Amino acid sequence: AEGSTPTAIRLSCHPDPVLVDFGVALCGIHQRLVQRIFLHNESAYKLKVHLDRTINDESSFDFSTELITVSSRGLCELEVFFKPSTEPGMFEEKWNLIVEGVRPFSDVFHVQAQITRANVELSSETIDFGFVPCSGFDLDTIVSIKNVFSRPVRIKAQVQNASDGSVQSNVAIVKKDFTLDSDATEPFEISLKSSAVIRDIEALICLAVQSPKNCKWITVHAKFRETNLRILCQGREVLHNARSGSSTIDDFYPGEEREILVEFQNNGELEYTIRTYWSHTNHIFDRIHLKPGETAGFRQKLKVNTKNTFENFSHNVEFIGVNQSCRWTLHCNTSEPKLEYRNLTGTQEEMIKITASNQMNTTWRNNLDFEKEISFKNVGKSLVTLSFHRIVSPSIPKQPLKANFRMEPNDLIIPKDAEKIAKFIYHAVDFNAAGKTPVGDTHIITARQEKKLSLNIECDPVPNSNDSNLIELVEFEFISHNDPVIDLNGKLADRSLTVLVIANLSTPSNYTVSGGAPTLSWDSIEFLSTDWIEYILKASDVTYENVGPLIILTAIAYLCGLEVNRDQLPKSIEDWSNFCETRKLPFKDFENVVEEQVLKKFQGICKNQSYFYHSSLFYRSFTSMNTIRLHLYSVINSANVPDQAYAMQSYVSIFWQQYEKASQDSIIQHATEFLYRCVGQDESMSERVRAF
Repeated sequence: AEGSTPTAIRLSCHPDPVLVDFGVALCGIHQRLVQRIFLHNESAYKLKVHLDRTINDESSFDFSTELITVSSRGLCELEVFFKPSTEPGMFEEKWNLIVEGVRPFSDVFHVQAQITRANVELSSETIDFGFVPCSGFDLDTIVSIKNVFSRPVRIKAQVQNASDGSVQSNVAIVKKDFTLDSDATEPFEISLKSSAVIRDIEALICLAVQSPKNCKWITVHAKFRETNLRILCQGREVLHNARSGSSTIDDFYPGEEREILVEFQNNGELEYTIRTYWSHTNHIFDRIHLKPGETAGFRQKLKVNTKNTFENFSHNVEFIGVNQSCRWTLHCNTSEPKLEYRNLTGTQEEMIKITASNQMNTTWRNNLDFEKEISFKNVGKSLVTLSFHRIVSPSIPKQPLKANFRMEPNDLIIPKDAEKIAKFIYHAVDFNAAGKTPVGDTHIITARQEKKLSLNIECDPVPNSNDSNLIELVEFEFISHNDPVIDLNGKLADRSLTVLVIANLSTPSNYTVSGGAPTLSWDSIEFLSTDWIEYILKASDVTYENVGPLIILTAIAYLCGLEVNRDQLPKSIEDWSNFCETRKLPFKDFENVVEEQVLKKFQGICKNQSYFYHSSLFYRSFTSMNTIRLHLYSVINSANVPDQAYAMQSYVSIFWQQYEKASQDSIIQHATEFLYRCVGQDESMSERVRAF
């Protein structure tokens, strides 16, 4: 109190010193940061206090210098302010506490703050899209942003034009305001929007990290250009930077298949890929990548219908990744090929007569080549390709002949109004085995001449154990050297006829083919049901005792036109009895009563009586395995078409070779081999049959 004696008191401060720490702050933050200091007066006296500092320079820290009265056991609050600097660094100050006008506590307050700059790392600071097609699809790219700051940062992004700072409409971003955690990496997507006009793009993407004054920049470049495509067909321009075009070829002939060249030229700055297809090929695509200044193409085969005088082919071109396409049409006009030819070497005919084997050997040692030069002139409008295909028989044009014949050059191309020479060469071929002399005599028989040959046969005694009434005495072969035929391998060969001389050990029969019966083609022969054959073969010998010849003659009669349905052929003994009764044939002990009259009855109910006669001629030897081959050769005599007889002769030889080799386990193998050797190489057979 006024006039009273001053009282001395002892004061202490806890803690000492007092740390006022603002921690870490970012550069460029405009707002002030605040820390509060609370003073507790634990003395018995009312005290007046305030803060004091000795720093006179401008400081980032600030506080109120107002004198504050703190009552005994009372509390007061002091505010300390910090305004972050624009430059990073460490800021520290020490302040005094003034109590009742004196300074009992010097440098008791330690104030500090650290200023740092927020930072992020970019995977790329420049994005160059290069040349981009106008009216194409939008393009996207990714830039990775990594926060290398110890605290989360807020990023604001904006796109602006590099030249004047205006907003760039062709460059877009998805994220415009986002927060990135400490040490985190996040993808930042940048899109380039399509442009319909030619222009160069240079844009800046500003990334403000925590503050507009702390920015990262990404530069974006792009050049929008139009595609520049030139299409050529056969070296002629079809279109150039157009949506459509056409080209015409006038020199096709009906049915011609020709290969044409289509080329694509990239005459611009833009690299692109096109996809092409012809409308008539059901969208079989060709992809072609073209760099600036590059030319690429392909060859396409086109065929004009034989019935059309013209035909149009449409070709489509699509730009991949660009909303652009074009289409052009190739007009193919046809005209009939016209050739005039003239013989340059005249007529050449030569006849070579061979009457003995030594002449033959001498002749074939010589090089028998026959040449003829013919000049062909194209007097039509269409291009002509002349190719040698095959030689055919003049009497049967559809019948190809095998011969060593060729044309040089083959596939001769003759343009319009041009004249070119082709050489036709025939090399004579020895139809006989190379260098081998035929065994036996050689006889020359001129056309329409008959010649009789005498044949003496000496035969050894026939053993009584022979189980057949037949025996083959001799087999010989006639070979004609001037009457070639095509063999089963599709090759030209000498015609040969096999003749068998057979002896009958029993009394010869007077059974003969009916003189008035016509000789029918083998096309009339029926086929037996495999089910019926299998049923007969599986039956026991007891079931069909003494009726074996009846079954065989009935089967032959069915082949020759016996009027009975295939499903009604007899199977059981009762069926056979009824069958014989209906046709007035003996049934009991049939095997022992088969005579000429029985055979003639069977023959009389058949349509193809000649085939029945030759098939049943050796009926008494049906059960002998040794005479199967003789039966097959006998049937050949019933043929009324020479080609069928000749083919059957070849088939019998192959069949017998396979039959002798076959066993129960290899039947299918040898049957397949038999079919293949008969028809597999025969060019006169249908292509489907040979393929099978």
